[in-house]
Amino acid sequence: MDRNVAEKLVLELKKHPRVSSIAKEFVGALMSVGVKDSLRFYEEIPSNQELLDDGGKYHYLSLRRVLRNKNAFLKEVSELKLVGRYLAGKLHIYSSDILSRALRENSEMVDMIFSSLNAGNEFSILGKFETYDSSRGNSEPIVHIERPILVIPGMMEAKSESLSKILQWEEANISRRREGKIFGYAI
Repeated sequence: MDRNVAEKLVLELKKHPRVSSIAKEFVGALMSVGVKDSLRFYEEIPSNQELLDDGGKYHYLSLRRVLRNKNAFLKEVSELKLVGRYLAGKLHIYSSDILSRALRENSEMVDMIFSSLNAGNEFSILGKFETYDSSRGNSEPIVHIERPILVIPGMMEAKSESLSKILQWEEANISRRREGKIFGYAI
């Protein structure tokens, strides 16, 4: 990916209200992604992660997928994939692949991605924001929350309707689970 495009995407990421305080420089990770012309909707981003220690809460931000805005057409999903998504949700399995498909099934998200494309933005980002909360003491289980982070350039302005829709989509796709402890160690 071109440096200017990567820098623009990172600036948009820093506007996201969930991650603005820890969104550091992911430019290098984005530049390492091969985004040549393809029919694929997304490309995986190599391992990258930022950490914030928030007094008993640990937050990790990682970028997972570069989305090709021009390939964000609305797509129907087979029944088998719907069953897979249902099971993944019940088992609290976070999957960037499943979330990428879910984006293409949501007409509001597809419309925003195409609006971004029409404004000259070729790419968007799908990331993951994890929180481990052990602030309630050693006897309580650790709460593990995995939330998608969606960045659509031009749609990230504070208090905008588009950002509100993005945050609603993210909230609908959160995975929460409690991780127990045995002898003080998480299991």
